[in-house]
Amino acid sequence: MTPAGRIAEGSAGRVRFGARPGARATDRADGLAAGYRGDGLVAVDPSGPVARGGTAEIWSGRTRTGTRVAVKALGAAASGDPSVRAELAREAAALTSLDHPGVVRLVEHAALSPALARSTGGRLRAATPYLAIEWLGGGDLQSWCGWLSWPEVHALLEDLLAALAHVHARGLVHRDIKPANVLLRGREPGDGVVLADFQLACPFVQAPPLLVHADMSGTPAYMAPEQLAGHACAVGPWTDLYALGCLAWCLVTGVPPYGVAPDAARRGHTGGALPRLRPRMAVPDGLSSWLARLLQRELPARYASADEALHGLGELAGAFTVRRAS
Repeated sequence: MTPAGRIAEGSAGRVRFGARPGARATDRADGLAAGYRGDGLVAVDPSGPVARGGTAEIWSGRTRTGTRVAVKALGAAASGDPSVRAELAREAAALTSLDHPGVVRLVEHAALSPALARSTGGRLRAATPYLAIEWLGGGDLQSWCGWLSWPEVHALLEDLLAALAHVHARGLVHRDIKPANVLLRGREPGDGVVLADFQLACPFVQAPPLLVHADMSGTPAYMAPEQLAGHACAVGPWTDLYALGCLAWCLVTGVPPYGVAPDAARRGHTGGALPRLRPRMAVPDGLSSWLARLLQRELPARYASADEALHGLGELAGAFTVRRAS
């Protein structure tokens, strides 16, 4: 825990952010999403970020109520890019529309005040947009892939499918389901997991299936064929379920089905034969068939909803005969 004396005080200012067409509308004067509720970020730990991504950094912060939060702020190189700022605004809008224990909770969407920026030693700029989200100190799921028992994997998949069912019911598709975007509430996955990083999330029209705005962003090792091809009219909940199939494969084998090298993964998702499942733990005999349905290239052959996939997962648990692959 960061000592309170090492956290510099400040105040948060708000700015208006643009959003790409198709994103959830922001109807507040300050540009934040409808339904926004903020506790007010008053402090950022000046010792530096606890994690870094492609465009953002994660800092430890504290609200005026004393709640510790993770502050996702754009790095100096990205903070002036309108498209990146719009992505963060879309992520805030997505999180504002969600309310589920399996989805990370948004605390505040605002911009750094000059005082808070100075407290970081200039590493973050004033007016840099940020998200303050609930603090989850257990890390992500990546390091646990291949090291859990099947009952643990089964429980994780149940929780993630329940979270996805909520996300999809709210008209959103995540588009970047992977172990690194599943955060742990405690030291172990059994303490609970939370789906995070909605930066690529987009709304979709449920009938007919149509993504309002689509691009080829994502993580190739976990991307569905229609997402890799940029087929906007085909992207929907089933796209997230394909990625969840890749995540489940990684949980039981230690690696996604077509590996992590981007080019090889793209070839595998779009034209390669699904490899033989080689789990590191004893698994139900029907697991390979359940995963194969999640990973079908043809949409009609794939699970159409998280509830349907959850039902199929439940049937595995009900007829548990184990097999450890060599």
